[in-house]
Amino acid sequence: MALKITAAVLLFAALSVFATLFCRAGWPKSTKKGFYFKMAASTVFLISGFLCSRISGNRGYCALILAGLALGWVGDVFMTLDPFLVNKSKGAKAAAGILGGLAFLAGHIFYIIAFFRLLPRGGKTTCALIIMIAVLMCVVIIIKQALKVKLGKLAPAVAVYAVMLLTMLSSAWLLAFTGDVRPLFGVSVAAGSLLFVISDFTLALKLFAGKRFDTLTVRAVYIYTYFFAQMLIAGSLALI
Repeated sequence: MALKITAAVLLFAALSVFATLFCRAGWPKSTKKGFYFKMAASTVFLISGFLCSRISGNRGYCALILAGLALGWVGDVFMTLDPFLVNKSKGAKAAAGILGGLAFLAGHIFYIIAFFRLLPRGGKTTCALIIMIAVLMCVVIIIKQALKVKLGKLAPAVAVYAVMLLTMLSSAWLLAFTGDVRPLFGVSVAAGSLLFVISDFTLALKLFAGKRFDTLTVRAVYIYTYFFAQMLIAGSLALI
């Protein structure tokens, strides 16, 4: 047990260091150094997932979560390629962004399937899930209007991504509170999914709500919440 705790502390420490270095190195413009720091942090949560999978008690859940973590790693590659595409066409830059977004979307789908497999079966669960997603979407729309967020041509894609993200959050929280799971496992998936939503919501403000949200503080929020979200979801493999 002491060895496992020590390993967990070291991994979280390594993640914190690389995330901090990435936060600084990629501000105010993306840099190649920032890319390497980000991929180092991403590799930490991927390694954590594989290590936790060695002691996991559910191989099916394990495979789905590992797939989601791997897709997150791939998404990080494409989303941080800007410094390597300086002299490339706008099409190449757009393609990298699209591929990164698709990788994250696919990762969320794997997480959703993993959580769904553990949820209690029945109409009550389905109704609760639909209501939660609908309520959360209404909250997002209200916040979007209040902050005057303009999505433009990306509105349909952002809407699809938001639904998937909120489905992941809703399924994780339903699992934590109604599923037949260990308390620490429930805390891990519930906190991880919530941090993921906070991260993506904050990033969306930076991208679509104007320069007032394009600050180092906002950057730190979406970077740290993202990496710790992935670490908590990876850690759930050892707690199931």
